[in-house]
Amino acid sequence: MTLLYFVFLLSGFSALVYQVIWQRLLSLSAGVDAISVSIIVSSFLAGLGVGSLMGSIVADRLRARQAILAFAGINLAIAAFALASRWILYDLVFVALPAVSVSRPAALATSFLTLLLPTTAMGLSLPVLTRAVVVRMDRAAESISWLYGVNTLGAALGALVGGVYLAGTFGYEGTLRIGAALNAAAGLIALAVFWRGSEMEPDEPAPAATRFPWSRLSIHDWSWFGLVTVSGLVVISLEMIWFRVFEVIFMGRAYAFSVVLAVFLLFDAAGALVGARLAARIADPRRIFFLLQGAIVSLGGLLLWAAALGMQSDPDALRHWTEVVDHPRWVETLLFPAAVIGPPAFLVGIYFPVVQKAVQRERSLVGTRTALIDFGIVLGNSAGGLLTGLVLLSVLGAPGTLRLLAALALVFTAGAVFRGTTAVRLGAIACGAALVALLVLFPRQDDFWIRINRVPPSLALQSLVGEDATGVAVVVSRPNRSGENAQLLIRGHPQGSIDPFYPIHGLLGSIGSLLHPDPRQILIVGLGSAGTAYAAGVHPATERIDVVEITAVQREVLEALLERAPIAALETVLRDPRYRIIEDDGRRLLALSPARYDIIEADPILPGASHSGLLNSVEYFELVRSRLEEGGLLVHWISTPRVERTILSVFPHAIRLGDIMVASDAPIPFDRRAVFERLREEEIQNYLSAGSLDVATSFARASAGGRLRLWGPDSPRAGESGSLNTDLFPRDEYERFVR
Repeated sequence: MTLLYFVFLLSGFSALVYQVIWQRLLSLSAGVDAISVSIIVSSFLAGLGVGSLMGSIVADRLRARQAILAFAGINLAIAAFALASRWILYDLVFVALPAVSVSRPAALATSFLTLLLPTTAMGLSLPVLTRAVVVRMDRAAESISWLYGVNTLGAALGALVGGVYLAGTFGYEGTLRIGAALNAAAGLIALAVFWRGSEMEPDEPAPAATRFPWSRLSIHDWSWFGLVTVSGLVVISLEMIWFRVFEVIFMGRAYAFSVVLAVFLLFDAAGALVGARLAARIADPRRIFFLLQGAIVSLGGLLLWAAALGMQSDPDALRHWTEVVDHPRWVETLLFPAAVIGPPAFLVGIYFPVVQKAVQRERSLVGTRTALIDFGIVLGNSAGGLLTGLVLLSVLGAPGTLRLLAALALVFTAGAVFRGTTAVRLGAIACGAALVALLVLFPRQDDFWIRINRVPPSLALQSLVGEDATGVAVVVSRPNRSGENAQLLIRGHPQGSIDPFYPIHGLLGSIGSLLHPDPRQILIVGLGSAGTAYAAGVHPATERIDVVEITAVQREVLEALLERAPIAALETVLRDPRYRIIEDDGRRLLALSPARYDIIEADPILPGASHSGLLNSVEYFELVRSRLEEGGLLVHWISTPRVERTILSVFPHAIRLGDIMVASDAPIPFDRRAVFERLREEEIQNYLSAGSLDVATSFARASAGGRLRLWGPDSPRAGESGSLNTDLFPRDEYERFVR
């Protein structure tokens, strides 16, 4: 039994390693916006649901030793798929068949179908192994809860260690091999247990294979299925709110998703293990279940409320937190989400043993009932992920979605008030009062996100907030020497100032147009504060500027700012017919669109930002090279030395101006004096002045002395053979988090 619990911990570890890596691989074709991530996660959960559904049919047709053998086969099959998954998800789905994910329904279908085999196997694991470990029915709830708990504990470790350390140390393919090795080890250990089991006493006969197990389930069983389905929807919706909030708190760093997921699963596992010890003492599982649902949402909402109130901290605390985010000190990094997410997640774990206590009554159906409950939870999770990610966050925002969850939890809480014990009734009344407080008093959308984005109270009234399914954007008006300027925050991190723009945005946006002899078609990946996009329009010959922005709500807050203050440069980007703002993933659009451009550039993106590796990889620069017209230019911000090496591995000609790289297939017509002469042209001067951009000074600094470097096809490229950023190993994205 100890070995079986251990191998289930291993399989939980590898399952979450796979989820993190497979999500990364599928996002290449589906996109990395919040909607695509919701689709991928929900399709993963749907596959688990199919496995649970199958488990409800087959689990109780197995004897205990047969169940162990089946579990061994399941793990070996998952290991085989993991080894092949790089080829399936990357080489086939992304490289060979990019059009299969051209639409949201196609992305959902692709994610579901490509992951159907391994996720079905994962979903089968719990009901099958349940058949092997449950020996005494008076301890069935405890045994099943221990299985669930150790598997979830392994999943928590897999999310944190796999999603941060392994991915950043061994790359995606290497991490998949490690996961496959763990699954193979779990399978082989299970085989050893199977052979050892031949010395045990024979098991009781399995039910007849001709008997369909569902026909033996009662109304009582199906009522619990309905309850856990609704509960699964509520829990995943609350979890998605946590993901959104901590994405902002962690300023969009690559480790945010893994940390939040790991903290949730860790406390979920702790709750299940504690609940396993308490299950035997529970006399009325239904009332306790109702009470737990109210407690989960009320406690989750109250702690989010406290987090929002505490985020408008003093400058010293803010500087300290920024340092923790940029250079994680893992104890501090984990403590904050643990304080907010941990208590309600612990209660989520407790309710699984409660449900098992309610439904498990006979050994012949123990696997079927475990699978039914697991299927209900996963079905609710999958539906809730799609509903919240695609609809609720756009329509209601995170605070409004939390209020909706509070209303649903009130219904559950009412069920605990009637016919419960005195203690249960008092607990339900307290939860009900907290839920009513959340419905009436929880901060409204603007106030909530202003606080979470750490906007000082003195600037709150001058701030603008936008939220939809793709993210959260905040514009903060800040006083400066000339009056005030606006700063844009996306995922909690400053993207740049508006009126005036940051100087780096002025040079980054304009240098390609100043060097290219006829820049008619330009693509900008990332709208940002609009400074790069505005500067790109400096050349009178430019006919079209496509600006691709993944966070759709970003344009909304910039439009609101323009209504409040007539900013000429911002009005140009949002109103000039030359500009076309496209709401999409820039990498995905480049892969699917046949359009070609004279200049392609990306608004600056920090190397540690989540999915930043997709715009700093060898494959991305090769894609850009294929979409450039003859003599076309790549313009890119050099955030690390590795980004420079990666560009030089793809393009034969390059110029580095300070922190900006210009690269091309053809020789680049660089003449420092000619650039200054062009900057003195009246039309160009007037255009840049309207955006308060002093490009001449920025160019003079970037092209002076040792800040200017040129490469041709025969120029030595230091470190070219060293480690580069690739789609399957975005080293810069993880480097500071794993060293």
